[in-house]
Amino acid sequence: MDAKVRRQSTDKYDLFYGHIGAMDTMALSLKVAARMIEGGELDKRVAKRYAGWNGELGQQILKGQMSLQELAKYAEQHQLAPQHQSGPPGAAGRVGKSLPVRQIRREVLQYKQCPGA
Repeated sequence: MDAKVRRQSTDKYDLFYGHIGAMDTMALSLKVAARMIEGGELDKRVAKRYAGWNGELGQQILKGQMSLQELAKYAEQHQLAPQHQSGPPGAAGRVGKSLPVRQIRREVLQYKQCPGA
């Protein structure tokens, strides 16, 4: 879950517990992902993320009815300055930084406690 260089351990107990911890995290992640899919949460998030493509401007772009020059002119006229969105703060909102396993597990457990999760 992070890419920090650490000492290599060939101790059988370190290897055992490291693999068990990784398998446990993966299993829990798969359970949460299944709940998100089955409960419709993933579909809701995807629909919200790409909702702008259903509007008039989005449809013109998708249908190729607007050139890059026309799009640039439109953006200038309407003073568009879209902000990058990659997800809710906390989940992976720290750009360029990895999340410790404990924090990921805590957020997964918080999601599991949400209604419908």
